[in-house]
Amino acid sequence: MTPSAAFALSLFNLFAKIFVRGQSPEDPLPVVRFQESGPATTETMLVYNGTLSQMSKVTLCFRLRIQQSRSINTIFSYALPDEGDEIHLSVNYERKTLIFDCCDALWEQEICMTVTLRDWLNVCLAVDLARLKWQLVKNGEVTEGSMNISASSLVRIRPGGTLIIGQDQDSVEGGFNEFQSLSGRLADLRLYDVLLTVNQMKNLTSCKDMKAESSPVVNFDDVMKDFEVRNVSVSNIKNKNTCVRNRNFDLVFPELRDFDTADLLCDIAGGTLKTPTDPADNWMLFNLSLPYAEACGDGYAETLWLGVKGDVEQQKWLSYKNNQPITWAKFDDDNGLPIKSPDVCVSFIGSKETVEQQYGLWVPSDCNLEMCPVCHFDKVVIIRMRGLCRQSEFDRDYFLTHDQDSLSFTGVFYSEIVKNPPNTSIVDSDYGYWTLRRHDKPHVIAILPMNSPIHYPTGLNTWQVTNDVCGKDEVSLMMTSCTDYKFSCADGTCINLKQRCDMETDCPDGTDEVECKFLTIPYGYDSYNPPSRPDRSQPIKVYLFIKILSMRNVDLSSFQFTCELEIQLRWIDSRLKYHHLNYAETLNTVDDKDMPWIPMLEFLGDGDTTSLVVEQRKSLRVRRLADPLPDNDENIYEDELFEGKENALIWLRKLTVTTSCQFNLEAFPFDTQSCSMSVLLSGITNEYVILVPDEKGVSFVGQRKLLEYRLVSERMEKQDEGNNSGQAIRLVFQNMSNFYVTSTYIPTFVIVIIGYTVFYFPIWNFNERVMVGLTGLLVEATFFSQVSSSIPHTAYLKLVDIWFVYCIVILFLTVVALVIIHWIQEESSVSKVRPVTEKGSTMLLETDVRAIRKFRASRFNYGCRVTFPILTLIFFLGYGLGASLM
Repeated sequence: MTPSAAFALSLFNLFAKIFVRGQSPEDPLPVVRFQESGPATTETMLVYNGTLSQMSKVTLCFRLRIQQSRSINTIFSYALPDEGDEIHLSVNYERKTLIFDCCDALWEQEICMTVTLRDWLNVCLAVDLARLKWQLVKNGEVTEGSMNISASSLVRIRPGGTLIIGQDQDSVEGGFNEFQSLSGRLADLRLYDVLLTVNQMKNLTSCKDMKAESSPVVNFDDVMKDFEVRNVSVSNIKNKNTCVRNRNFDLVFPELRDFDTADLLCDIAGGTLKTPTDPADNWMLFNLSLPYAEACGDGYAETLWLGVKGDVEQQKWLSYKNNQPITWAKFDDDNGLPIKSPDVCVSFIGSKETVEQQYGLWVPSDCNLEMCPVCHFDKVVIIRMRGLCRQSEFDRDYFLTHDQDSLSFTGVFYSEIVKNPPNTSIVDSDYGYWTLRRHDKPHVIAILPMNSPIHYPTGLNTWQVTNDVCGKDEVSLMMTSCTDYKFSCADGTCINLKQRCDMETDCPDGTDEVECKFLTIPYGYDSYNPPSRPDRSQPIKVYLFIKILSMRNVDLSSFQFTCELEIQLRWIDSRLKYHHLNYAETLNTVDDKDMPWIPMLEFLGDGDTTSLVVEQRKSLRVRRLADPLPDNDENIYEDELFEGKENALIWLRKLTVTTSCQFNLEAFPFDTQSCSMSVLLSGITNEYVILVPDEKGVSFVGQRKLLEYRLVSERMEKQDEGNNSGQAIRLVFQNMSNFYVTSTYIPTFVIVIIGYTVFYFPIWNFNERVMVGLTGLLVEATFFSQVSSSIPHTAYLKLVDIWFVYCIVILFLTVVALVIIHWIQEESSVSKVRPVTEKGSTMLLETDVRAIRKFRASRFNYGCRVTFPILTLIFFLGYGLGASLM
C-alpha cells in the first residue's frame, strides 16, 4: 500500500471512529488479508501497539474468510512473559471447532462450529471468567456452555501482554509456527472488556445492526495506526458482502468441448452448466466471459455453452438438468423459436467482436459444436484426492479456484495443482501437464501429462511422483467431488454407493462393476483351521438352519426316505474383512477361488448309518449385519469395508439326501413313523466348534402330503456323536389310511356283510347259501393276496393282515355254520316214538322228525345271526384299541 493510500485509509477510519459507533451494511469495512497466496509463513501478522488491562469478562467478535486452511487458523494471540497463551483464539477446519484458551492455561475450551472455506464466518464469543460460562453466536445462531475447572483464585486475564493477530505466540513475539498461522481475510475484529448481550451479538453477526452499546478495547477502525502491519494488505469491503451465506460463483473452463462433454465436466467438478436467470445475471456472465473470447467460440461470437436444451415436440426451451421450462431467456426477437432440430442446445455470445445489441445473446446451436463450458457452483465444492498414502505430503482436499488468472485446484492446506504448457524437458506431452506441488516444500512434486487439450486431473489418473514419503514413483490417484455415500467412477462421475457391484452397470465407463470381489483372503490365512475363539472357554458357534424343500420318496420296503434340503450354515470369521456388501445377500456371493474356512458336515440316518448325499448346488455369501468402517481415502474407490467379526458368512447347499429309517409297520396302515436324520460337524471337536440351531433350526416348505404318508411335524434336537457336535432332525410321518379304508377295509367288510346275509336266506336253500359264502371267502382271499403283494412284507403281523385274517376266518366260519345248519336239517338223528297203529304210526314219525330237524336248524341259524355280529363288534373294539396303542 502506498503512503498516500495508507494516509487516506487512516483518515477514513478515524472519521468513522469519532462519528460512528459501528457501520451499516452498505458502509465499507476495513479488511486485512493474510497469506492469500504462496506458502505458509510466520512473517505475516498484525502487532497491537497497545496492551490490555486486567479483564474478568471479555467478548471477541470477528469476521473471517479462510482462504487456505492451516493446522490451526490463529486469529488472536495474547502472550505474557510467563505464558504464551494468555488468550488464544483459533479455528480448526478439520475438526470444525473454535478454540479458546486463556488465563495461564487454566481455561481451554473447544466449541463445535461449522467451518467452511472461502465463506465468511461472522462470530462473537462472550466469556464470563467469574462464572466460567461462555456464549457463542455464529451467523446469528447461539450456542452456550460452561467450563468445569478448579482454580484457587478468581480467574482473570492479566494485563501487560503482547497482542498479535494472525500468528500463534508460544512466547512474547516468538515461537511462531507457519502451520498455526492465518491464510484469509479478517474484518471487523472487536475485543470488548464487557459481555455483550445475545441480541447484540446476533445483530453483529447477522449484519442487522452493526452498532454496539459499548466501545471495544481493540478494533479494526484504524488498522494502520493501532497495529504494526507486517506483510499483510489492508483494504475495504462492503459490510453486506461479509454476510452472504450461500456463495454462488461461476467458472469458465477455457477449452472447447461439445455440449455433452461440457455437461460431464461441470458434473465431475461438482457444479452445473450455467443458466442465467435474469438480465443482471446474464450481464455478469457476459463480463466474466470476455477474457475467454479468443480461446472459446466457433467464429460467430458464441463462446460458452448454457445449460439449456430445446424440445421439438413442446417447442420449449428446457433446463437440461430437470427438463423444466426456463423462466427467463435472451434470444432474438423470435425468442429462439421455432426449434427445428431435436439435438439443439443454447450457446452464449460472450465476445465484443459483434454489435452491442448482441452482447450476452442466447443462440440455438448444434449440440455437437465445440464451445467452452461455464459451470455454476452453489458453494465451494471440495474435490477429494483418493489413493495417497496416509503419510503423504500432499493435501487430500482441493477446490477449484481462479485466483492467479488461471484455473487451478487449490489444496485445503498447503498444496496446489496448476496447469503448465508443454515442456519436453520435464515431461513428454504435446498438450502440457498438471503439476501437484506444495508451496512450502517445492521439492515434493507430482506431474500428470495431459493426453488431450481438455484433459483435467479429475477422475482416475496416473501421476509421476517425486520426493513424497510414500516412496512410489507412479501413483494412481482419483480426484472426485463425490460426497458421502457416493461412488466415484473412473471418469469422475458419481453414482449412489448402493449401486456398486449390484450386477448392473451404472457408471458411464462401467467401473462400478469392476473388481467386485466381496472377500479377499488376507495373507497368512489358514482355510483349514476355524476362526480363533474370542473367549477360550467358549467354542465357536455355527448356526444351522435346514429348509426341507420336499419329501421325494418314503420307501417302506427299503426302509429309507429321500428328501430335498437346503442347508444354511452361519458363522463369524473375525479374521476376514469384506468389501462393498449389499443388503441383498444374494449379491454378496463369494468367488469359488477365494474360499475361507467352511464347516464340514456329515449326514447320518437311524443307527448312525451313512446317508447318500447328492449336491445340487452350493454358494458362499456374506450377510451384511453392521455398518461399514469409516471411509479410507487411501483406497482409490469408495469401497465400503466391513469387519468380519460383525458380519456373517452364509454357506448354502442344496442337497438330495437319501437316508435310512427304521420303520415299524405293526400298526400299518394306521401307523405313525418317526425318522431321524443327523447332521454332524466332522473334522473338529466340540471343544472348538459347536453346531447350534438357527432360530427353530428346521422348517418344511414343500407339500406335506406324500403318496401314502403325511409329514405332520419336524423338529431339531441336539445329538452329539462322541466329541463331534451335531443336531438331529426328527420327522414324524402319519399314514394317510383313508386310501386303505376305502380300497381295502370297506370292500372286504362289505364282502363279510354279504357273507353274513346268507343267514337270512331260506334255510332249505343250502346250495345258494353255501355258494354265496364260498364266493365271499374266495373273493376275500383274492383281496388278501393282492393287497399283500403291494405292501411291505414283514415277518410279523400288521393291522391290515389281522383284518384280512378276521375277514377270512369269519367267512370261513359262515360256510362252516351253513354246512352245520344243513346237516342238522337233513342228517341228524331223532328219538323214536312208539306208534299207536303200525300203519298210522309210520306216517306220524317221519313228519315229526322233519319238523324237529327244521326247528333245530332254524334255532342254530338264528344263533348265527346274533353271534356273528357280536363277534365282529368284539373284534372291532379290540382292533381299534390295538391300533391306538401301537
